[in-house]
Parts: sequence; structure tokens; C-alpha cells
Amino acid sequence: MHTMTQYRTLAQPPLSLEEIWQATLGELQLQVTKATFETWLKPTFLVSQEDGTFIVATPTMYVKDWLENRLLGTIKRCLCNVVGRSVDVRFTVRTQQGHELDPPSLLEGLPLAAPPAREPTRLQARYTFETFV
Repeated sequence: MHTMTQYRTLAQPPLSLEEIWQATLGELQLQVTKATFETWLKPTFLVSQEDGTFIVATPTMYVKDWLENRLLGTIKRCLCNVVGRSVDVRFTVRTQQGHELDPPSLLEGLPLAAPPAREPTRLQARYTFETFV
């Protein structure tokens, strides 16, 4: 009787968030124009992943809105291909150092500029309404 030897594949260690995002960016780079990739995707990074939801950081609120409205489906599809399961994607605005930006607080602490003082002006007689025509 001949017995088959079963081979077990070694389990691959899980990918880090950075490795997952770099692989996803690689796929995205093949699917969008170079200008789109450089402008909207290159400055992003993966912040966290929990229960199949991946949080992608963007540098500005404008980039966040643009990606949500125009590339969300493509990003989800590429990310799904990389991790091998269905995923959800959410965006946040953060700096590379990990500081979350809260748009209303960006202006806090800035001094309010006082309107410039108006100096009395004297109109020259030849520039008055009566002499205009």
C-alpha cells in the first residue's frame, strides 16, 4: 500500500501595515495615471487595521474627500487583492508623524489681524464724480 506524504506549507508571517500598503500602492500604480498616483495616492499611508477596516491617512481634507469620492472602490479592490479577503476602507487626515489634524483647531492660537487703520484721504478735485464725465 502506497501512502501519500502530505506537505505542509510554512505559514507566512503576517504582513506589516507598511508592507500591505506598499503592495496596495503597487497595484494602484498600475491602475491609475501617473499624475493621479503622484498627486492623490503617493502621500498616503496606512494607519491601522481592525476587524477588516483599514484606516488610510491623507495629508489634507481635500485629498481625503477626493479619494473617498473617486478612488474608494479601486482602493478597496486592490487592498482586498493584497490581503486576500474583503475589506473596508476609511480615511483620516494625519501628518506623517501621526498627528491627527482637526480642521477647526488649526486656526486656534493665531492672532487675529486688526483691520488696517484708515488714514483720511483727500480726493483731488479732478478725480471727483462731478468731474468724471
